[in-house]
Amino acid sequence: MNSVILKMAILVLKPLFLVVSIWLLLRGHNYPGGGFIGGLIAGSALIFEPLAFDQGSGAAKNHTQPLPFLAIGMASIFISAMIPILNKQALLEGLWLKGAQTFLPASIKVGTPLLFDIGVYFTVIGFIYLIFTTIMEEWQWK
Repeated sequence: MNSVILKMAILVLKPLFLVVSIWLLLRGHNYPGGGFIGGLIAGSALIFEPLAFDQGSGAAKNHTQPLPFLAIGMASIFISAMIPILNKQALLEGLWLKGAQTFLPASIKVGTPLLFDIGVYFTVIGFIYLIFTTIMEEWQWK
């Protein structure tokens, strides 16, 4: 794609999308939002640059790019599920840290649900990358 407007808009939209995605991730415990919607927005922000600058052929050949996101996400989900079991609680029981409120706003509760949301966030970003590289690979064949 050779769009001058998209190339210029990336400088503003990419950081804006990433900030909004992190805000949605942290806001998601008490209101709609969370890891899934935040991950969709962050994944969309990260594929803007290859689309605008026609780096799709390089992204399509590199299938290892989504693997770190998927690995971090799945590990985070697994850890958030196992922490309650190690504390003799039910699987995926919500546990929160007591001293975490000293440096964070009161609306952000640090615990296993946040860790689970972070895992979903990174997993969705990884799947967006995986789908994008697959589609770009198909476009290169045609």
